[in-house]
This record gives sequence, structure tokens and C-alpha cells, in this order.
Amino acid sequence: MRKKSEMLVDFVEDKTIIQTHLVELWQEILQVKVSIHDNLFELGGDSIEAAFLAVSSQ
Repeated sequence: MRKKSEMLVDFVEDKTIIQTHLVELWQEILQVKVSIHDNLFELGGDSIEAAFLAVSSQ
């Protein structure tokens, strides 16, 4: 997982159950620590992973 100094934006902790679920999915797929304001594509994700996340989040 990336270090705090490597984050693209200030780290914002997840606050709701939905945010927590999405953060866990992103972290599982991307293998980096994510903040609720991070951008999937800037973290190395692609359209296939975005589609997988959309399906997994339902």
C-alpha cells in the first residue's frame, strides 16, 4: 500500500458504510491504500477495473 507521502490528495477517511465498502473494493483491486477522494484512473486503475467495481458494488 502506498505511503501517506505518496497520496495524490489529502487522505480523507471513509465515514459511511457505503464509503467503507467501496474503499475496501478499491484497495482489493488496486492494492493501494485509497481515500474517498482518490481518482481510480490516477491510482493506476483502468476501464475494466472500473466496470468490475461497478458490478461488485451492487
